[in-house]
Amino acid sequence: MRTPSVRARYYIALVLWLVFVFGLLVVASRGAEYLAWLLPVAVLAFGAYSMSLKCPHCHKPIGQSRHGPFWTPWTPADCRHCGLPVARR
Repeated sequence: MRTPSVRARYYIALVLWLVFVFGLLVVASRGAEYLAWLLPVAVLAFGAYSMSLKCPHCHKPIGQSRHGPFWTPWTPADCRHCGLPVARR
């Protein structure tokens, strides 16, 4: 069995994050406001995970440039370091 591509892992994590945040908002709106502190934690956790994804060819983080790490709501098509495509075709 093949492991999912970097883009597939990113989108799986994004869907799971959206389900978690939506569920958390529903629970918090029903009277459990003390759970609202989990929203920034969820955002930081997803951002840290997406920045840690590595290129399958050169094994360098795809969310890192010359200027330092950054987070975008999409994954780049090509690696910034080796220039090869990140997604398997």
